[in-house]
Amino acid sequence: MNADNLTFKNILDNLSGNIVIIDCNHFITYINSAALNFFNNVDSNFHDKFPYAKASDLIGKNVSEFHKNPEYQNNLLDNLADKIELCFKLGCFQVEVKVTPLIDESGQRLGSISEWQDVTNKKIYIELLAANQELAFQNIEKEKRAAELVIANQELAFQKLEKEKRAEELVIANADLYFQNIEKEKRAVELFIANENITVINEEYQAMHEELKLQNIEKERRAAELVIANAELAFQNIEKEKRAIELIIANAALAFQNIEKEKRAVELVIANQEKRAAKLEVIHLELMIEVMLHYNEKVNRTHELEIANQVIQQLAFYDELTKLANRRLLIDRLNHAMITSERTKEYGAVMFLDLDKFKLLNDNFGHDAGDALLIETANRLNNCVRKMDTVARFGGDEFVVLLNDLGDDDVEAKKTALTIAEKIRLTLAEPYQLNVGGKIIEHQCTSSIGIIDFIGITKSRNDILKQADDAMYQAKSSGRNAINFFTI
Repeated sequence: MNADNLTFKNILDNLSGNIVIIDCNHFITYINSAALNFFNNVDSNFHDKFPYAKASDLIGKNVSEFHKNPEYQNNLLDNLADKIELCFKLGCFQVEVKVTPLIDESGQRLGSISEWQDVTNKKIYIELLAANQELAFQNIEKEKRAAELVIANQELAFQKLEKEKRAEELVIANADLYFQNIEKEKRAVELFIANENITVINEEYQAMHEELKLQNIEKERRAAELVIANAELAFQNIEKEKRAIELIIANAALAFQNIEKEKRAVELVIANQEKRAAKLEVIHLELMIEVMLHYNEKVNRTHELEIANQVIQQLAFYDELTKLANRRLLIDRLNHAMITSERTKEYGAVMFLDLDKFKLLNDNFGHDAGDALLIETANRLNNCVRKMDTVARFGGDEFVVLLNDLGDDDVEAKKTALTIAEKIRLTLAEPYQLNVGGKIIEHQCTSSIGIIDFIGITKSRNDILKQADDAMYQAKSSGRNAINFFTI
C-alpha cells in the first residue's frame, strides 16, 4: 500500500461514519471498524449470526454472498453508475445508505463507497414531531370551533333578544290598532246616527214639498176656474199674485235674516259646546238646501246632500271663521293625547292664549276688523307649531295649542314647550296688515300665554284646561305680553 492509500485509509478509519468500499465486481475492498461494529449490532437480513469479527475477514468477500436484501441488491449492486441514497429496514432498525461512485483520473469507474447510518430514532422523532404538529393543529382547530361556537351562541342570544323586542313592538302595535279600530267604530256609529237624522229630515222636507206641490196645483186649478168665471176676478187675482210676489220677496228677505240669525246662533252654540249644536247645524243647512231646491229644481239633490254632509262635518269639528279645530275636536284630540301619553310615557302640554286688548280693535274698526285679526292669528299659530300639534279656537279671541310627544324627561319637555310659546309670543307681536273691505288697517297687538304640561291620565281633561286658563290669567295680571307656566 503506497503512502496515498495509507493516508486515505487512516482518514476513513478515523471517520465516525460506517464506511464500506466495494469494487466494480461487488467485492469488498475496505470496511472501517465503525461499519464492522454497526453490522455486528444490527439484527438484519444477514446470517443469523454475523460471522466476521475483524475487518480483514471481510476484505475480498462478495457482498452478494451474505447480503440478501432485494432492495439493496436492485439499487446498489446493479446500479453503481449513479450517486444514490436509499432508506430501508434491516430487522427492527431503519437504515439509511448513501452510495457515491469512485472514479479515477481517467474517468474509469473503480467501484463505490457507501455510508451506512441507523436512522431509527430520527424517524421516530420525525414521526413524533409530525404527530405533535398534527395534535397542535387539531387543538387550534378545536379552539377555532370553540370560538365559532361562542360567536354562534352570542348571535343566537342576540336573535332571541331581537325576537323578544319584535314581539313587544307587535303587542304595542296591536294595542294601538285596537284603539284605532274602537275610534273608527265610534266614528262610524256617529256617522250612522247623523245619516239617519238627515234621512228623517229629508223625508219630512220631501213630504212638505209634495204637499206644497199639491197646494200649488190646487191653486192653479182654482185660479183657472176663477179666470173663466169672471174677468174681474181674474184681474183681482193678478193683483193678488203681484201682492203674493211682493210677499214672497219680503218672506225671502225675512228668511235670509232668519238664516243669518240661525248662523250666529249656531256659532254661539258651538262656542259654548252645547249638545244640540250638531242638530241645529243640520237644520240650518237643510233649510239652505230646501231654499236652493225651491228656486232651482234642476240642481242634483244627491250632490247637494254630499256637500251638505261635508259642511256639517266642517261645522261640527272646525271653527267656521278661522278653520281651526273647534272645542269639540280639541276635547277629542286631548283625550287621545292623554291616552297615548299613558302608553308611551311621554309628556304633552296645553297652551291657553288670549289676544291682549282685542275689544279695542272691535270698538274702533268694527267686527270685520276683529274677524280679520282672528284669521291672521290662526295662520300665524299654524306656522309656529309642528304638524303633529293641534291649534284650536276656544271662543272669542281665546286659542288653545295642544303639543304632543315632548319626550319622557320633564325638564326637557318644559323647555321645549317654553321655546314654542316664546316663538308664538314673538310672532303674534309682529305688526298686522288687515284688509277690511278693501281698506288696509295697520294694527299691532300682543298675547298672554298660560302653559300646563301633563303625562298620562294623572289629571282630568277639565283640570288641564282650567290650569292652563289660570296660568294665562296670571300672565295677563303680570302686565300682558307674557308667558306663565302653571305652578301649584
